[in-house]
Amino acid sequence: MNINNTEDLEKLKMSDIFEAIASEKSPVPIYKDGKELESRHFSALGEISYSDAVIVLNINTDLRRRFIEEYPEYGLAVAKVGDTVLFGSYEQKEGSGKDSIEWIVLEKDRNNIKLLSKYGLDCKVYNAKYENITWEDSDLRKWLNSEFVDKAFTKEEKSMIPFTSVKVDKADNIYANHGNNTSDKVFLMSATEAKLYFESNEARQCKATDYAVKQGAYVNDENGFSWYWLRTPGWAPMAYCQTNVNHKGEVSLVGDSVEHTDNAVRPVIWVGIM
Repeated sequence: MNINNTEDLEKLKMSDIFEAIASEKSPVPIYKDGKELESRHFSALGEISYSDAVIVLNINTDLRRRFIEEYPEYGLAVAKVGDTVLFGSYEQKEGSGKDSIEWIVLEKDRNNIKLLSKYGLDCKVYNAKYENITWEDSDLRKWLNSEFVDKAFTKEEKSMIPFTSVKVDKADNIYANHGNNTSDKVFLMSATEAKLYFESNEARQCKATDYAVKQGAYVNDENGFSWYWLRTPGWAPMAYCQTNVNHKGEVSLVGDSVEHTDNAVRPVIWVGIM
């Protein structure tokens, strides 16, 4: 996974995509201590280092996405917010075994990257018992942090996923019982986060995998999109409801009853990249 390794770098230099990076015609800004010193471009393939390549990938979206597609093992290191990367595996087509999971990058800092599954990976009730439940005590949280983690990630991949402090988000329902903050490897977006990370309903829409549909996920006949759970309690506490996103990409603050059987699951994880 260490692209700074000399052997890895030499292998990359043999690829067409790396030649494209090296021959990038736009001048590449060179910075030191936050100040731009000069701008230049690489006239010869031998001049380019990994750090140089990352600079080019940061400013050229098309090259970056081609690079991630060709070298998915380096995707987490070079991806930016909005890119799609591969990490872990899960059954997505009934009976065909596991396929790599595609994730959308929601956030990234120096050491970690926050990912949301591109597709609804499974279909689960939020809670088997019809009751006023919080994320903290829900069956879905328990499943994500036990069975799902064990199925989706290898031992090495699990070691890269830290426990995250998942904070209670009361912004969209100040009257509900939200429970306490939790410490999870895998969690769901809150209603506020679902609106924060996506600028439009269209961007928030999600399709379920064939496997999730076989497990019961709803698919709208007109547009092919599904519903998926959020972790914020719904606005109908006496009906024991949980918020979700509908097939139009709208955040439903009323939501569905917690034992509803046709909502897809769209996990969120942080992954360490250092």
